[in-house]
Amino acid sequence: MSKKAETKKTEPKETATPKQFISTKIAEEYDISKDMAYKICQACLDAIHEACLFNGKVRIGCHSFKIIERKARDGRNPKTGEPLKIKASRRVAYKNTDKTKR
Repeated sequence: MSKKAETKKTEPKETATPKQFISTKIAEEYDISKDMAYKICQACLDAIHEACLFNGKVRIGCHSFKIIERKARDGRNPKTGEPLKIKASRRVAYKNTDKTKR
């Protein structure tokens, strides 16, 4: 059997984003197109994000997501050393529970 004819197993690549990697795994596992798997992955992430915005935090099994609010602060441009103001921001943070920690 030639090397081209062998089936390739998906392994993480340095250029692949986690979302692409996850959607490729879903496509292989459930025998669907990569495009459909990517849409499913995006829909799951969007649902988690919306639930966090609505409730402030979400817990799925051993995993939790919550909104983190960062205050405005002073910072520096690393290239020039020039001081600058960093705006306040909000983001979704992920945390494992004790069950999955090693």
